[in-house]
Amino acid sequence: KKAFYLDPFQWCISYNLGIIHYTTEQFASAFHFFNNTINLKPDMARAYMYLGLTLYKLDDFNNACLAFQKAIDIQP
Repeated sequence: KKAFYLDPFQWCISYNLGIIHYTTEQFASAFHFFNNTINLKPDMARAYMYLGLTLYKLDDFNNACLAFQKAIDIQP
């Protein structure tokens, strides 16, 4: 988190923090970091995929499907 504090505009830091929060089942925090990753690097299909998984865990099925579809559109 110190790296994110020092440079919040690096997409790879947000992405890695999102994965860490997802694997520790902190889904709200994971959502925040994956969303930040997508804002910084909108062509990253893996970020949309993990965002979809996170939204599914947060019981937001409709938006999870939209995130999955966006990931497929970027990288079929």
